[in-house]
Amino acid sequence: GVQTCDLPIYDRFVRIARNVLRDRNAHFAIVGSPVFGCDPEFMHEIDALVGDDIRERVHFVPWQDDMRSVYAAIDVSVNCSEREPFGRTSLEALASGVPIVCFDDAGISEIQIDGDGAAFVPAGDEGKFADAIRGYLDDPKRLAQAKVGARLSATALDVGELDRKFFEVIQRAG
Repeated sequence: GVQTCDLPIYDRFVRIARNVLRDRNAHFAIVGSPVFGCDPEFMHEIDALVGDDIRERVHFVPWQDDMRSVYAAIDVSVNCSEREPFGRTSLEALASGVPIVCFDDAGISEIQIDGDGAAFVPAGDEGKFADAIRGYLDDPKRLAQAKVGARLSATALDVGELDRKFFEVIQRAG
């Protein structure tokens, strides 16, 4: 889920979902609640963006203290933010074995290799974003491989693992 009060991000998410749903049988979830100082009308505005045409396929999931059950229930995690500084939810998804789709200007794209459980699309290109989601939905073998790749990628980003590798390099150099 995208955890922000930035309505244009949700507008983008809804447009991408609508694009995918034109020719795919899928479901999308918006996870979270406006708990970080958002206007109480914020969720009503997002609901209005969804509209009646895709309402049965876009689900609102309230704030979750533990996202593990959400990650277990989804096939792909998306982050529609541009210039996302890091994207903690993307890293959480990878660690849970859920492939991600995000724009290539997101911070996670700087540390994650495209193809190892992640698809990075040109910033702002909603058509390619929708195509990346379709790519996972249309190819169960690719999706299964991406789930394995997601976990491996997240393991490689573990602070303890990075620390171990750093000291290994230092020992070899010394």
